[in-house]
Amino acid sequence: MTGWRKYIIAWVIFLPFPYPPAALAVGYGFLSSGVAALDYPGGPGSDILAVTEIRAGIDSAPGVFHLESDLVQTWASRDTVAGALCAAETERSGLFYFEEHCSGRVDSHAVVDRLLFKGSRGGLDFSLGRQPVNLATTFYFSVNDFFAPFAESSFFRQYRPGVDGLRLDYSLGPLSQLSLIGVLGYEARQDRAGGFSRGPDYRRSSVLLRYLDNRFGFETVFMAGTVREVMVVGGSISGEINNWLGVRGECHYGRLNAGGGDYFAVTLGLDHRYENGFTWRGEYLYNADSGVGFNAVVAAASPAAARPGRDYLAAGVGYEFSPLLSAQGLYGVNLSDGSRLFSLYFLR
Repeated sequence: MTGWRKYIIAWVIFLPFPYPPAALAVGYGFLSSGVAALDYPGGPGSDILAVTEIRAGIDSAPGVFHLESDLVQTWASRDTVAGALCAAETERSGLFYFEEHCSGRVDSHAVVDRLLFKGSRGGLDFSLGRQPVNLATTFYFSVNDFFAPFAESSFFRQYRPGVDGLRLDYSLGPLSQLSLIGVLGYEARQDRAGGFSRGPDYRRSSVLLRYLDNRFGFETVFMAGTVREVMVVGGSISGEINNWLGVRGECHYGRLNAGGGDYFAVTLGLDHRYENGFTWRGEYLYNADSGVGFNAVVAAASPAAARPGRDYLAAGVGYEFSPLLSAQGLYGVNLSDGSRLFSLYFLR
């Protein structure tokens, strides 16, 4: 949020199209659209951005294994020209990314967002292929959500982008779980559609060992491993006090390979949802480093931890008018330089 403000008024239309099951397979699809008004003081000026997305997929369970696939077609346009519109693709193989058009005002592309096999045997669950990996505990500033995290202003979070990897979850008991998560890394390639190489760059690959325990109404997580050239050790906690006040927190210490420095990032949040559908939440992000500053390696591993400011605050409210219509508002501030972010959006 350094040096800019963003004002967003957007909506999403969600239209599911279920297909009848056939041969142990179920297809699905939806159409979403949104419009945002963006203002960048001191930057390129005002902008009107319109995005339409069509997603279609199929789930199949032929016996022990489960197959899930998902294809997304996206169109985006805006009224001003400020460089190529094409947004940066999630770090994953460019083999399944198809750029149709990219210019200062229009972008259209298709991508295979999910393609994975899943299965279970005894206390072991596994999934292999392109899949979402969600490690978030907090909502706005998630420093431990390493793989395709949502930005704090993301208004549509129904589908998280998939990354290429393997996940093994082993149940140690009714309240504890041990997980091994491996995600392939890819070389940044400006000459490739999607911005990344087709084959993996194993030096940028990630391996995490994660232990989860759930007792006394709180979920506690400890983790350690390597995330895209950064060695990390961290954890998180999530639960409720007196079934009323939600408490969330996550943190990790990171050390860059080859003596590139180290840093520490922590997020703390409180939230509550009332019976009438009103929700509020507040979060604080603290970044500390030892001479790392803004670093592309850290940004690739944990975007929230790579923010140039040290202290951030975010406060948000939401209201559910009906099961099919809700509104969310967010106000955020970088306490280091005073820059601010405001967003208001409706989801239907």
